[in-house]
Amino acid sequence: MKKKGISNFITVPLGLLVLIILLIVFYPFISKFLEGLLGYSYQPLDTKKIIPVPIPNDVLSSINKYNNEIKTATSNIKPSGSYAEVDKNLVIALIAKSSNADPRFISDCGSVGLMQIKPETAILNDLKIFESSRLNELEGCKNKEINLEYSNKLRKEIENKQDEDTIKIDERFNPALNIKTGINYLSLLLKRYDGNEQYALAAYYYSPNEFERNCKEQFIACKKRDKKMADFINSVIAYKKSLET
Repeated sequence: MKKKGISNFITVPLGLLVLIILLIVFYPFISKFLEGLLGYSYQPLDTKKIIPVPIPNDVLSSINKYNNEIKTATSNIKPSGSYAEVDKNLVIALIAKSSNADPRFISDCGSVGLMQIKPETAILNDLKIFESSRLNELEGCKNKEINLEYSNKLRKEIENKQDEDTIKIDERFNPALNIKTGINYLSLLLKRYDGNEQYALAAYYYSPNEFERNCKEQFIACKKRDKKMADFINSVIAYKKSLET
């Protein structure tokens, strides 16, 4: 009886030790399996692994032309129940990634200007936009063919026109208004997501509703599924980090 008791006393802890070792060894595989099975990851949203990347000199030089507009818009943000403070470096990084600091840039989804203001965001901020009557079909870039047709039409409309003339067609081409609108929107998103820059950038990339519906609860898995969105977020954060060093 004593021998059996001693044997059990040794075997149980030894078995637990083996189990712990196996869990440590196979944790990465178990984690990946659960992520694939559930579409969820328990990994923290750690930005420390993102390496700083300098903004190209020509792009940074172009952004510097708008330093006053950026400074004015960020300083006008008063933290409140709806708005959060916006880091100037985050804005600069966002402009660099979104448009390469080209105030005439038009995305295939119909976003326009330095901070790539979507049609629906512009309308909410009382900006005049090109063919505003089409907002319902353009909103959210639900039909990429329709949005691409709109973008191509707008590109043709501003072709060979002076900057002041493009603003008459669509106020998103106005750098000051574009920056103000983008910063106000980013401030709202940062407040909505308690200062989480990755969440705010993802909502900026999609829309808050789409982000919360399809991405927020399974964010790591979402970033792995949508490489373009992940690249957008990681690039903005990498640019921002380079400005802080």
